[in-house]
Amino acid sequence: MGAFDDMRRVAELSAILIRHGLGELVGRIGLEKAMRSAGYVAASPGSGVSNGSTLPRRLRQALEEMGPTFVKLGQILSTRVDLLPPTYIAELCKLRSSVPAIPFLELVEEVEAELGHPLAADFCEIDPIALAGGSIAQVHRARLHSGGEVILKIRRPGIGAIIETDLRLLMRLANVAVAESDEIRRFRPREIVTEFARSIRRELDLANECHNAERIAENFRDMSYIHVPRVHWEWTSERMNVQDMASGLSGTDLDAVRAAGLDLRVIAARGTEAVLKMIFEDRFFHADPHPGNVFYRAGDEIEFIDFGMVGNLARQRRDELVDLLTGVVDRRPEIVVRTLLDWSGAEVEDTAGLSTRIDTFIDRVHGLP
Repeated sequence: MGAFDDMRRVAELSAILIRHGLGELVGRIGLEKAMRSAGYVAASPGSGVSNGSTLPRRLRQALEEMGPTFVKLGQILSTRVDLLPPTYIAELCKLRSSVPAIPFLELVEEVEAELGHPLAADFCEIDPIALAGGSIAQVHRARLHSGGEVILKIRRPGIGAIIETDLRLLMRLANVAVAESDEIRRFRPREIVTEFARSIRRELDLANECHNAERIAENFRDMSYIHVPRVHWEWTSERMNVQDMASGLSGTDLDAVRAAGLDLRVIAARGTEAVLKMIFEDRFFHADPHPGNVFYRAGDEIEFIDFGMVGNLARQRRDELVDLLTGVVDRRPEIVVRTLLDWSGAEVEDTAGLSTRIDTFIDRVHGLP
């Protein structure tokens, strides 16, 4: 795809945003010039058909129409309660389960070509109806000849080429935004796209997800109440992975968890301990722990699934994070200021004013449950 075709795609994405009543966003990130260059007529900021729907809903619908890369971006944003208000989080959460499934026979064509035989030869039972679907892969329930229940997570056909195209377009869009918008430039969009590209490329390798799962399972070997599904490597590859079926109750159904008599306070304490261990001790952590990726089992035990997205912390960054939290807990704003300035690389002349604002923030949140 050439540069002009890329610009046409950027313009098409802009047109999708406008069609969903998000013309102001197109204007704010400086995409009118790209639209004109590609032969589109740039619309006014308030243009677009909203049909009375809310802005969060229109954003979610636009991301769905823009394709799998943008669906994944929306899924990541759905976990960022620190950045977005609850109305946006609630709507973007729908992107985790609203990706349309494709027919099973189309899904397995590449996998069976790689194996050299039908999947039915390896599994005595496969449910052709998807158990779950995502932007990169979809999941089907299956049964081993030994009787054990497993899930087959199978990559969508052609998804690699689609994502590479979209990533190139995202970087072009970031470049346009940097050139056209002072407001957007300060958010360093090119660096954000680079990190997003690194993450989503790792997710494309479904075997890599299983390596992540086994590493985290090993880190939890001394915590008997934390579980990770077992991997079946004999059938796992870049295009498909096979893992034990998760047991227990989904974290998305807390009413069922309560009805089962599980103690949510114990679960919360154990979950907190697990997350803190992953971040501060292991420095290797589940980076997408939304409720659909957590199951609760008898005995108030926890099972984590889906390790496609993981994070690493360097020792220095881990120590800096400890310093930051210590500054908040001990009410020492000067520590917080120093850490934030180190992270941002910014030069701030009025550090006293920044310290005062952070002190005010600490006072506001300190002691809250």
